[in-house]
Amino acid sequence: MARFKLFTLVFLALGLNLNVLAEGETSAKQAVLFSGQINGASYQLTKAGIAFQAGSNSTLSMEWQGANEEVMVSVVDQAGNYQTAGSSVQLPGMVEKVVYENLYFNIDLVVYMPQTTEASPNKPVLRYEFVVYPGGNPADIDLAYMQSQVRMLPQLGDVQVEAAAGSLKLSAPVAWQELSSGGKMAVKVAFTSAGQSLGLSTGTYDQAQIMTLSYEQQVEFGMVSRK
Repeated sequence: MARFKLFTLVFLALGLNLNVLAEGETSAKQAVLFSGQINGASYQLTKAGIAFQAGSNSTLSMEWQGANEEVMVSVVDQAGNYQTAGSSVQLPGMVEKVVYENLYFNIDLVVYMPQTTEASPNKPVLRYEFVVYPGGNPADIDLAYMQSQVRMLPQLGDVQVEAAAGSLKLSAPVAWQELSSGGKMAVKVAFTSAGQSLGLSTGTYDQAQIMTLSYEQQVEFGMVSRK
């Protein structure tokens, strides 16, 4: 009987420790590493994904499903100085990008800070670049939008993500590989959807060389666009 009680106490203690560990791992994944503003909304980058918020209750979030939980995240300024994301130390220059190293196996993600582009001259956009190194598989990339409706816009290859809080519009992705001559070779790429998740499907490319996949994201809060 004494052994049974001892075993029960040990089991309960281990269970408690496991619960504390699980909660700690979850909080570490959700800890805000970098935040900023775009088109009247705030955005927060974590190890798990990115959340957009306008007001206290209007949130639209995306998570990188199946990603590396031990991903290394760095903040880089325009002069090339960098530091670990979440550090209290301020970089000397303006932040240019946030880099997720090995977000998926042999795949980095670079998130560029809001900027206007030729396609969006009046409203800044976020630009995402997935850098696929030899051995990486672009099919591993899985963008899961929480409590949202994902709509494909086949005419242009864009995607509209809609939620009660607002909407995101993702431009049709582009992909390329650098040539030894200094030019670029385009690679066929398109979004694929399954429920609330988006993936990236590519055509034939040289898997012994680095490939970059890129798209831009517009943010609209306070209304849901259905154009």
